[in-house]
Order: sequence, then C-alpha cells, then structure tokens
Amino acid sequence: MNADFIEALNALEKEKGISKDVLLSAVESALIFAYKRNYNSQGNVRAEIDGTTGEIHIYASKTVVEEVFDPTVEGGGGFRSHRGDLFGRRQEGQRPV
Repeated sequence: MNADFIEALNALEKEKGISKDVLLSAVESALIFAYKRNYNSQGNVRAEIDGTTGEIHIYASKTVVEEVFDPTVEGGGGFRSHRGDLFGRRQEGQRPV
C-alpha cells in the first residue's frame, strides 16, 4: 500500500501541479486530526510520512507521572511503549502509538 500511496502522490503532483510536500503535509494534518478525535487527545501529537517509502509514524507526547489523572496527556511511571498498526522510533519524551 505504501508504494501505491507514494505513486498516487507523484501522479497528483504531475497531473494537478500540486507539490508532493503540500500533499504530504495535508495527509499528516489529517492523521493528527483523526488521532486526536479517535483517542480524545488534547496532547501534543506529531505525524511524519517518509516521502520516498510512504512509511508513516505517529508520535504522542505524554508527561510521565506517578499517578495518572488525565490519560490523554499523562502516562504512568511504569507505562511501556507499544506497537500498533502505526508505530515509529521512540524519542525522548515521546511514545509511538
């Protein structure tokens, strides 16, 4: 699917004259919106799409606390990162979702 996705973006760029970077940015924004809506998240969420491979990474920043009062922006001191359908490299202060 990722190769088809990139191929479709390249075709749109050629046929409609819309920059591939603009298209990728729009898709990233849509993914962030969908994540926040689906998980009722108010936290800092970031999406990255590799323009060559089509690989997608979604990152949600959460504050690590002893006791979680708001799971949309906090994670417990013992929480572990997990793999979902969309996952990425773990970065300091971020957990791939």
